[in-house]
Amino acid sequence: MEKETRYVGVKETLSYGLANAGQVFGYNLIAGGYLSLFFTKVFEIPPAAVSTMILFLGIWDTVNDPLMGGIIDKTRTRYGKLRPYLLFVPLPLAITTIMLFAGPEILADAKSTTVKIIYMYVSYFIWELFYTLGDVPFWSMSAAISPSTSDRTRVISTARFLSGLIGGLSTTMLVVMMDFSNKGVWNITLAQDFLILACIAGVFGMGLFSLAGLKIRERVSQSVKEPSLLDNFKVLIKNKPLLLIIVANVLGSLGGISNVFQTYYYSEVLDLNSAVLWITLPGTLLGFISYLLIPKLKEKMDNKHIVMMNIIFNAVLGTAVFFCGLGFYKTNVVAISVLLMLQNFFFAFFQTVNNVIPTEMIGDTVDYMEWKTGKRNEGVSFSVLTFVGKLTGSLSTSIGTALLPLIGLTFTKDTVGNSVAVKGEHTDLWIWALFILIPKLLGLITLIPYAFYNLNGEKLKQIREDLKNRREEKAKVQAIGGNENENKCPKCGAKLSPFYLKPNCPSCGVNIVQYGFDERLESDKIRAEKEWERFDNFLNGLKKSSIGSPIAIVRLISFSLPTVALLIPVYKVNGAGINLISIIKSIISDSASVFQNKTMLLCFISFAAVILTSLVCAVISLFSYTKNGYKRNIILSGIQICTFIALSTVAVINGASIFAGAAAVILLQILTLYLHKKYKKSIEENKNNEQ
Repeated sequence: MEKETRYVGVKETLSYGLANAGQVFGYNLIAGGYLSLFFTKVFEIPPAAVSTMILFLGIWDTVNDPLMGGIIDKTRTRYGKLRPYLLFVPLPLAITTIMLFAGPEILADAKSTTVKIIYMYVSYFIWELFYTLGDVPFWSMSAAISPSTSDRTRVISTARFLSGLIGGLSTTMLVVMMDFSNKGVWNITLAQDFLILACIAGVFGMGLFSLAGLKIRERVSQSVKEPSLLDNFKVLIKNKPLLLIIVANVLGSLGGISNVFQTYYYSEVLDLNSAVLWITLPGTLLGFISYLLIPKLKEKMDNKHIVMMNIIFNAVLGTAVFFCGLGFYKTNVVAISVLLMLQNFFFAFFQTVNNVIPTEMIGDTVDYMEWKTGKRNEGVSFSVLTFVGKLTGSLSTSIGTALLPLIGLTFTKDTVGNSVAVKGEHTDLWIWALFILIPKLLGLITLIPYAFYNLNGEKLKQIREDLKNRREEKAKVQAIGGNENENKCPKCGAKLSPFYLKPNCPSCGVNIVQYGFDERLESDKIRAEKEWERFDNFLNGLKKSSIGSPIAIVRLISFSLPTVALLIPVYKVNGAGINLISIIKSIISDSASVFQNKTMLLCFISFAAVILTSLVCAVISLFSYTKNGYKRNIILSGIQICTFIALSTVAVINGASIFAGAAAVILLQILTLYLHKKYKKSIEENKNNEQ
């Protein structure tokens, strides 16, 4: 199969991914049940009012997202049809994100619940409006950034990868800060925790999001004539594959209540918000690696069957985990942590590819309508992706919040004014079921619309081939593209204000976005191919060191095993076993018991050393294919072993006793040394075979 031309370079691809990371950094404070937790527990608004608000504004999304998409498809400026929105949105979105979570501070003296409800409605409505103004054109850009499908897959994968790596930091910081506040580690309230994170999201997150407008260009053909809103929606109605995706996602909203009850499970059942950090860590690490495997998976299966497989696997895995954990889901933090870690680990690969594939399927439906009607409507089509995402999120959050009183969970004030949970006899069991089992089983209903989805296989290949031929015939002269010097007319050189938006030059009348596009596209291709050639050479080395062979994969996994072994009691201090979870709980509940106790402090330092050295060794191992890779790995692994033995020895001298976990850590670190040797042997054999 002929290699597809690349027009989007490494820098632009990374800019798109970083922009999504910044966007998600702020959005994660709203998603995943945290918005419900904030309004009910922190802002002290009745769950019924919160549920109604989320549902009402979720329905509003069904109107404003497609409407926004239609407006975008009508937009014609010298910057393109998408970039103007991405240039404008970051600043007001930053401000509204901060204002959304500033309510408890602004209304600290307000006694009226009605006033709080009004503030909730207004602030969330304004935030949602600006989020839509940015989100719809951002994901529309994934289809307009290049005529090449490989470019599109690459920018989507990069966006999802970096949003998980960087965007996920907001929830990591939040759960730790919440535990510190709940346990009195620092004198900061839950309301201030949310506000601090909102300020970081506004400055840091939206700073990254602005890269979408500053660095990204549009390269796919658009008609000069502006389509009417009615025409756009007529095209939408005729797009049967897209409608099936809509139906599947709406039905899937029932499964989204898992995110709501995950938050309440860690907060109210385990009473340890930060448990989500180590429980999700192995799955997160595997998820990042999974992005490298997406092209291989797509060679074996089409998008439709990848999605259907994920739904079935999720249901089977959820059922198994639910029944396995019934006996200890609220009584044994260590056991339930191990079980949930295993669940996240096995599901990580399928979840990762599912983050990429549905977005790519929307792009396929855009191509389908261009093939069928000759018109592209990225704005309307991708508005469906955003409105379905927010609608289903709103529905699941609304349903989940409405279920709280039904399962016996309410909140009240204790004697010092802190918000505390009041639970019924079976509340914990209901939270466990609604977190693990019920949403997964409800998700099976989405298989029905996907069974009728037929935009795959040979049909999709033929559509892409036909579109390629059409674009070649048109020589791509009608494409929307940026100008290298956007403040000058490319024909007459007339100076243009950065705020001049019209597509035609005011001096000579030439269409700025179309003039000389062939030359710009060819220049993009040459630059992109050079950038990717250098990057591909670098990436091939990483692939060989990480997933290039079975021994490489086993070795990469082995780096996480010493950290897993820390879940076993490693030391015994004053007759009590000390593992990673117990020492974290001690820090959260009574930090003085750790940091003012020399023995406990040494135990903590040894745990931190294991985790840190494991991460360093894992990262460095990715460069094992280099000339000095083997020596470097042996030295670092040796340092890792010696460091843990030295710290353990000092801990024993100061009153600790060695427990089983310490031996497990050392043995697993020695195992990695052995795997280094096996990996070097496999490299040498491969080189000999290549010669």
